[in-house]
Amino acid sequence: MKKILLVIAFVVVSATATFAQQLAYADSEYILKHIPEYTTAQKQLDDLSKQWQEEVDQKYAEIEKLYKAYQKEQDLLN
Repeated sequence: MKKILLVIAFVVVSATATFAQQLAYADSEYILKHIPEYTTAQKQLDDLSKQWQEEVDQKYAEIEKLYKAYQKEQDLLN
């Protein structure tokens, strides 16, 4: 008798725990697209990213130039 009551209690508790879990889905992309501040911040971030990429490209070109000059003068330095 105790085993049957224990099994019934376990089934009832697990059934209520199953129904207690509720899931929801939020489309964060849709929400963010409709917030004007997010759009403004994203544009500012894109502008900064573009500016930083241009700086990196300039530094890389300068490094390439210096490396080629080093290669030309390498024999003279030894």
